[in-house]
Amino acid sequence: MNDKVVLVNSRGEGLGLMDKLEAHEKGMLHLAFSLMIFRDVDVAGRMTRQYLLQKRAADKYHGANLWSNTCCSHPFDGEALEDALQRRVAEELGIRQILNFEVVEPLYYRAEMPNGLIEHEFDHIFACRDELLPFEVNPEEVSQWEWVDAEHLRQCLLATPELYTPWL
Repeated sequence: MNDKVVLVNSRGEGLGLMDKLEAHEKGMLHLAFSLMIFRDVDVAGRMTRQYLLQKRAADKYHGANLWSNTCCSHPFDGEALEDALQRRVAEELGIRQILNFEVVEPLYYRAEMPNGLIEHEFDHIFACRDELLPFEVNPEEVSQWEWVDAEHLRQCLLATPELYTPWL
């Protein structure tokens, strides 16, 4: 396990490495990535978009038991973001390879978590249309998963944001 994150400036340029937990305790800006898998389905004659969400495992050091996007993590030092994405989607969901992903504009955010840790990330966002990829969640990473309608998710995020990770 790699327990270091890549510290970056506000342009996403590398500044060095720091222990992952220490970076979250001090709120240091670091590199991250997030993946959202989506699909468009016909529900009662109306096309709707659904997102594949995961509920983070209870033993995660932060964000435990919160619903989040399909997959998220931090790249290792020197690891390309696309390679980090492939590595983590395999580790969390057992998906061997995502072939059809799009790169979305990076997101910069800072959020204080209820446990005192601080997420301060330059987060590269990836999106992938569901390719009917078979997956098997790793229970050490993911406790549940669910396809959620986009409008329902929007309403839930507004009504009960405490049930979701801030990066979602």
